[in-house]
Amino acid sequence: MNRKAGHLFLEHSKFLHNMARQVAGALYLNATSANVSQVEFIGNKGLVASAIYFDGKLCILTAMQTLFYQNNLNVQEQPHDGSAIFVHSITYFLISNATFDTNYAGGGIMLVQSKGRIHNCTFYRNSGFAAGAVVASSASSELIITDSSFVGNTALSGAALTLHNKITLIQSCYFAINVGQINPSVIGIAEREISDVRSYNNVFAVTNEMKLSPLETVMAFSEPLKKAVLFLWKTSCQFGKDNIQPIDQAFLENESMPNIVLTNDINVTQLFSPFASG
Repeated sequence: MNRKAGHLFLEHSKFLHNMARQVAGALYLNATSANVSQVEFIGNKGLVASAIYFDGKLCILTAMQTLFYQNNLNVQEQPHDGSAIFVHSITYFLISNATFDTNYAGGGIMLVQSKGRIHNCTFYRNSGFAAGAVVASSASSELIITDSSFVGNTALSGAALTLHNKITLIQSCYFAINVGQINPSVIGIAEREISDVRSYNNVFAVTNEMKLSPLETVMAFSEPLKKAVLFLWKTSCQFGKDNIQPIDQAFLENESMPNIVLTNDINVTQLFSPFASG
């Protein structure tokens, strides 16, 4: 489906085993706001987005109670970035109560030059090149992830998340058994100019077979950062059932990460005002 201009309401529908040689396997929305609710995307295949491609300034995407299962990218010629949902240059998106299960090659969500929130979603056994679950792929993007679970995702870089963007808030999320093939981190941070990552009340359950510090296990930096601020409050690594270690200043006081500042002085209610609420 290709929709341009206006507003699309899509409910109680199924998109099964559709295929596109270009762009999106199921929905291609251009300059159109959309409300997608209780829709299933299963076994679709596209070049950039296996299920939904959303592009349009001054547009809003809302996707609720939606299933993305076994969608795949067309990567026959060469591996490339993409996702089940590809969001480009939109004013705001909200994806809530959605399940991303076993999506291949592109993982779950990729956002470019967009602002939005992922709330109460499950990312399970997805695989991608840049990230297994979510990629924020431009410095101008702002992302909030709350009350979501990331379990069993794999990627070359950040096993669950890869962040190229300026500001990210991750709050009350659970990460377990996510595996990065190039580095063992759960989150890959790739924006070297500035990266403001705020983690509040998250648990990272990891095996840590390489005996890294809790911070190194959670986050990997692709190259030396000119400026990065990590707000880590009530954030911990769980190595086994009873071995829980907080991420604190001690892990940052070394020469390998000289430009990183950690602070526990964080007011969650004021982050990303005004679009963070809701």
